[in-house]
Amino acid sequence: MREIFHDSFARFSQVRTTIKIKNANCHFCGQTNKKGNLYLYGIQRDDRPSVINWDDKSFCSIDCRRSYYT
Repeated sequence: MREIFHDSFARFSQVRTTIKIKNANCHFCGQTNKKGNLYLYGIQRDDRPSVINWDDKSFCSIDCRRSYYT
């Protein structure tokens, strides 16, 4: 798991983990990244660091995730 960014005002971190699923594509652009991986993104709140709320969709990059949810 890797922290993408931390918002100290809202008190949460955006985290991601790599998933390897054959024949799976990004939910926004339909591709994979250069390494052929997809990422699952989640939110980890500062008041409950042991709980991560994972997205139900996988993406090839943080830009695709942001575009999908805006």
